Amino acid sequence: MNDFFRFVGVIVLLFGTFVYTEKVQVASKVTDEILLKIDEVKSNYEVKAIEPIIKGNTIIPGKNGKEIDVSATYNVLAQSSSFNEKLFVYKPKYVKTKLEKNKNKFIVGACKNNKSIGLLFKVSDNDSISKVKQVLDKANVKATFYVTSGFFEKNYELVIRLISEGHTICNLINNEDYNDGNFAWMSTILTSSGSQKNNYCYASYLNKDVLKI
Repeated sequence: MNDFFRFVGVIVLLFGTFVYTEKVQVASKVTDEILLKIDEVKSNYEVKAIEPIIKGNTIIPGKNGKEIDVSATYNVLAQSSSFNEKLFVYKPKYVKTKLEKNKNKFIVGACKNNKSIGLLFKVSDNDSISKVKQVLDKANVKATFYVTSGFFEKNYELVIRLISEGHTICNLINNEDYNDGNFAWMSTILTSSGSQKNNYCYASYLNKDVLKI
């Protein structure tokens, strides 16, 4: 009797192993097909990075691209019942020439393939930006404000609030007089407020002295 149950147990074990192995093989085949399909189509979804254009002391920034993150996309699609391109996971393809490493140049334009635009406002000592801010808030749009030291002193709380709301505040100092003694302290305050770490200067013309700051 014991031999009989032992024999039946072996048969059940072998059958269970066979079923399990078959399921693993089917799963492996499905996942392999997913990987093959991703590899087949990934080039169709790649957006190449566009390098900046540098001429002398001027630069037109480039634009990062993107490509399918094969590993992350595979993990997502393996849990899905269909091969859905809306589930693709992307990772950035960065430009080789970074704007951060070319701060000693004038930005004279924008990447022609960039479909977005930037709003830039020059704000003098006695200007009011309340109406501009109302329009921006209503449209949920962020802008860059180049403000003079006079405006900054009179409207300090407003400037700090603009930064906290996601706008960028840059140093126009005394109408582009970057030799003004207030330039350094104003820049320090702006770059230490919130997440704003960069502080760009505005130049109406290609004044090389500005690049020495």
